[in-house]
Amino acid sequence: MFVDAAAIVAMLSNEVEAERCARAVTEASAPFTSAIAVWEAAMALARPEKLAIPVVRSAEIVGRFLEERAIALRELPPAPEAASLSI
Repeated sequence: MFVDAAAIVAMLSNEVEAERCARAVTEASAPFTSAIAVWEAAMALARPEKLAIPVVRSAEIVGRFLEERAIALRELPPAPEAASLSI
């Protein structure tokens, strides 16, 4: 299961969907994400309306979050294949 930036942000900032996202990640057999999702999540979490912290710090938080939940960081396949992952 691909874990996108929106799910990462939801879980780390206790959004309404946080519990549902966390349950899906926990139940997934091999959750993974991408470098761009990590970047997007770190940028979003650094915003004033989220955690209001430096991007370097939010990137560390995202990295630790991925490790703690065994969410693998993978390179995405070429665009046509990557698009099929989202369906």
